[in-house]
Amino acid sequence: MHIVFLKRGQFPGFDGNSRRVSLIGSGLAKNGCKVTVIVAYPLEVSKCNDEYYNKNGFKYFHTIHEEDKEEPKLLKDIYFKIIGTLRVFNVFKSINKKNRVDIIFVFGIGFIELLVACILAKLYKTKIVIDKCDTNYQFTGHHKQTLRRMLSGINIISAEIFIRNYIDIVFTVNSNLARMYNGKIKGKVKMIIPSLIDKQEYDTIDKRDTLLSSSQSEFKLVCVAVTESHLYGVSPFLTALSDLRKKYDFHLFILGSNNQRYMEVLKVRLDENNLKEYVTVLSNIPQEMIPSVYVNADVLLFPQQAPETADGGFPGKTAEYLMSGTPIITTLFSDLDKYLKSGENCLVVSYGDIETYQSALCSLFDSEYLRKSLGEAGKKTALNNFEYIKGTKKIIEDIDEVFPRI
Repeated sequence: MHIVFLKRGQFPGFDGNSRRVSLIGSGLAKNGCKVTVIVAYPLEVSKCNDEYYNKNGFKYFHTIHEEDKEEPKLLKDIYFKIIGTLRVFNVFKSINKKNRVDIIFVFGIGFIELLVACILAKLYKTKIVIDKCDTNYQFTGHHKQTLRRMLSGINIISAEIFIRNYIDIVFTVNSNLARMYNGKIKGKVKMIIPSLIDKQEYDTIDKRDTLLSSSQSEFKLVCVAVTESHLYGVSPFLTALSDLRKKYDFHLFILGSNNQRYMEVLKVRLDENNLKEYVTVLSNIPQEMIPSVYVNADVLLFPQQAPETADGGFPGKTAEYLMSGTPIITTLFSDLDKYLKSGENCLVVSYGDIETYQSALCSLFDSEYLRKSLGEAGKKTALNNFEYIKGTKKIIEDIDEVFPRI
């Protein structure tokens, strides 16, 4: 079975959608499928080389090769998105000529992408499946503040025309999304592995991470909050830590942004809690070093997502957090309750209930045994539920069930 991924967004990369595409593609390839990735936009960062192919088992092609180091302005960005997606036709034609394509797997779902996918499916008699990993939240909260995000939202919400009428399989990452589409679309709805882990990435990590060594504190805490909206979930942790700073020796590292607005909002919250000297923001971290940051932390904080996004997807870092073997403090949103059990592989808190945050933090600060046992159980949870080769085997089984002749 030859599967062509059609995606948008930077590629390759460690985090977010790029990592998801890499691991699903690699897993499918290692389970016997022929896989090719077409990146419609943005501009090409690096060409696929032998090292990448040998590691992952598939090749990727960008449709736009122009060199432009700066982020394009709005009109130029729109131009690249349209032209890049239209150029998919020529790349696909070349790929199909060499090896007939059976499945078009679309990641980064928008009207333009699905229009192209549907035309290709009709021309080459292929099937279309999609990875639906969030709801359309671009018109809520701070997202509606920019024209770029509004246009992105229009592109995504318009794609529902194709999803409901022309897509053969809609793969969803949580039960809320599954309920949105079950019985309301022409195609089938299937659950897909929501977060993926490559065990080998963690087997070779050195427990001496230089990114965290800037602090000599007894406890090094780490959380991920890469956008301003993510600070919604960080705020209760800051409040809880504020009351504990005189009792425990800790330092919080936030994998975040150096964006001016982001830093302004964070500064206000740090000042409110007298935590400025206890917090460091790490931005633009080399992607290959992120697992090492998780492994070398003493406690991982899993911030609650903002209301407009909480149940719309599934946090991709779940598998990475668990696989690190570092204990986690988390709220429960999306389908996290299927995998995270308080007192077994994590500690669960209630959003905004500062006493539960403080209780969880104190429990981990006070007990090395608890930190170790929760971390070890978390690792087992990751391997049982999110290992990418096993998880992508289920994708193949679902495709075979719907299209038995492919």
